[in-house]
Amino acid sequence: PIDDLVMKSEEMFFMRGHGGSITHVRFSSKSSDVLASTAIDRTTRIWNMQNGQCLNVLSYHKNQVTCCAFSPDATLLATGSLDSSVIIWEVPKVISLQNKYESDNNGAYAGEDLGSFETLTLEDVQLDDLVTAFKMSSAEVPNHMICPITQQVMIDPVICEDGFTYENDAIRAWMVNGRNTSPITNVPLSSTLVVPNTALRAEIKQFLLL
Repeated sequence: PIDDLVMKSEEMFFMRGHGGSITHVRFSSKSSDVLASTAIDRTTRIWNMQNGQCLNVLSYHKNQVTCCAFSPDATLLATGSLDSSVIIWEVPKVISLQNKYESDNNGAYAGEDLGSFETLTLEDVQLDDLVTAFKMSSAEVPNHMICPITQQVMIDPVICEDGFTYENDAIRAWMVNGRNTSPITNVPLSSTLVVPNTALRAEIKQFLLL
């Protein structure tokens, strides 16, 4: 039956904090446990998707914040606003490398100082990173380059037993968290082995260089 092939969606968290309508949301390019959201209240919020808590509030823009994008290595976050400015934020390592840190039972970071987001000038960052970051968030990116789990352009695509391609870190995290079914079809997986999708990786690399 078709119902067996459809993943049942459940509400994880109802997150509050913004003082106005949300304009954009974007998962970290390194971890689906970190989410950035922008709003008309002139702020960007960083959320811990393990427990739904707000990690940081970025307040610098003078008008509505309309978009955001993480750099491929998740060390930078770019935010754009109706004040005609783009701000580059340096992401604290404990957040950009979030999947490498252990958390307590509530999903909070164990014994780590979250640090603060620092604004950077264009001289502090590589222009290629900014171009890639915004290109990765563009609606023009072909669907087959988007990871079904993170909804981000894949950097290290791998083929799973179900025949679909995912971001390597994302599908491994999916399996480590005890999920033994395909993220797409919900059919049980008998193996955790993945194979690098070298052809797609080369295609994505070429696309990002255009």
